[in-house]
Amino acid sequence: MDGEGYSEVEELLKLGEKGSDSKGSDFEASSRSVAFLLSRQREVKAGEERERDPLGFPWNREQVSYDSAWSAACKSVQAVNAQAFKGEKDSPALLQELLDGSPARRRLKICQESRFQSWSLCEALLAAARSACFDQPSEALELSELAVSVAAELRDSDRSPALLADLKAEAWAVLGNARRVSSDLRGSEKAFELAESLSERGSREPVLMSRIAELKSSLCIDLNQWEEADRLLRLAQRSYRRTGLRHGEGRVLISRAALVGRQEKPAQALALLRQGLERVDAEKEPRLRLVALHNFCYYLAETGDLTEAERFLREARELNDQLGNQLDGIRLRWLEGRLALAAGDDAVAEKAFWETREAFIQQEIGYDAALVSLDLAGVYARQGRAPEMRKLAEEMLPIFQSRDLGREVMAALIVLQNASRLENASAGLIDELSTLLKASREDSDSHLRP
Repeated sequence: MDGEGYSEVEELLKLGEKGSDSKGSDFEASSRSVAFLLSRQREVKAGEERERDPLGFPWNREQVSYDSAWSAACKSVQAVNAQAFKGEKDSPALLQELLDGSPARRRLKICQESRFQSWSLCEALLAAARSACFDQPSEALELSELAVSVAAELRDSDRSPALLADLKAEAWAVLGNARRVSSDLRGSEKAFELAESLSERGSREPVLMSRIAELKSSLCIDLNQWEEADRLLRLAQRSYRRTGLRHGEGRVLISRAALVGRQEKPAQALALLRQGLERVDAEKEPRLRLVALHNFCYYLAETGDLTEAERFLREARELNDQLGNQLDGIRLRWLEGRLALAAGDDAVAEKAFWETREAFIQQEIGYDAALVSLDLAGVYARQGRAPEMRKLAEEMLPIFQSRDLGREVMAALIVLQNASRLENASAGLIDELSTLLKASREDSDSHLRP
């Protein structure tokens, strides 16, 4: 076993210590592959030299034949859907039965009972984890860990080793994203390393490779690796464009807008958002429109257009009420506070920041709780409210300590605590601490991610 294999085993052992319609999705992915094969075949017939796809999918004249590609793809679609239909009838009941037990009991069932070692159950867990990631990050973490555990128990007797590697790669990528949302960046890095390693052994299906690249780009943004994030997003966008997946391309454009927004380029971010909105199918993925609207508000406020920002904010509120995503609602509330502060309404801003802070703490998203605490501290500092400032500074220390932040950030917080005790904490000091915290990790802040 190579070093990468040992890493996967080690990660699975760590998980073991912790107490969508699969038919439709498989058919859609296979159909995308057919479209990609045919588009590449047309290029071959035009006499172009084939190169390796930027996301790793290999193509050349010998490999691509119109008739053989169509025949093989149709057989693949038929086989995959026959197997999916066989298991999909039981997956909802299996999923519910699995989740009814305690965390430790869930993992024991997966290890000991073959009926829980199901491909369709793994896909159902992944679909549930992706949905929960926007609203219940701790639940998404548990669901994605269970999916990884189920995938580890599967064998390649029913499907090819390449397809099994694809499923494992997807599971680790979803887990990596769930860890990122939960502020576990080191764990997220490890999960994405394994996802990429497994994808190298898989079919290298372009849609899967693009999606892994998209998810990893969010981690790169959080790690301040902006050039790598931009590279991954551009590769994913190129792949979606070549396969004719307009919706996927639109989602990537919205992610690119979030990236350039972090680099203090609000005008460029607004332009990318408009391009993204033109391409996405809001009925297919309504949250994407919410992401775009939310970030429109943020960038408009950055350019000083508070009136237009309020207009988009109202539409974003209405859409979030329809979707019912709790975490997105928390970030919208944070944005309301920032807009109120920019408009000079300290009372509304304070109430919004306080509610947002408590919600992030309850969701165990400590990094964002720390950031919004600084926004609240800024309100207290401007109003000269020393007792509230002192109490808030004392409450912030355990939140910051839990996030494994750098020494400079912790030192700055100690300075803030001492200053608050002496009743001379200034808005400038709080701004400096906020800058240090954001530099330690450029997290989601008031932005939303696809």
